[in-house]
Amino acid sequence: MHNPICRGYSAKYGRAKIYPVSLDGLPMPNGFFSQFKRDNGQAAMLGVEQTPALFLMKPPKQIVPLAQGALSLEEVTGRILLAAKEVGWIDATQYQTTQGIRNTPMVLPAAGSISPAVTQDPLSLIQALQRSAQMGSTP
Repeated sequence: MHNPICRGYSAKYGRAKIYPVSLDGLPMPNGFFSQFKRDNGQAAMLGVEQTPALFLMKPPKQIVPLAQGALSLEEVTGRILLAAKEVGWIDATQYQTTQGIRNTPMVLPAAGSISPAVTQDPLSLIQALQRSAQMGSTP
């Protein structure tokens, strides 16, 4: 479960339903996704090795892996659209029409501004990326 990004995606696009699954059976400490399902073998069946793990599902049984690990909203959107095109849920023309819509600017840290040690700690990395975004480092 990657709560802020998933919640943001669902809020932005409305039609997306999020089905959070807790691997440890506990709710998220920040209160997001208070309505969740406990893992009853889903993680093993889907090959989850890292969280958050994101999958695109088309009921009743089609499941496409999107990512394991943290992603930005733009990355999640791009992966959903590409996966939907690759499995035939949308055609190439529909996929192409989305390219002009997805224009969220990427904010990248300046080269060398984040030390390798900081990248090993998720909270420190998030704080460093937020500082970079406030300073306006864009490609």
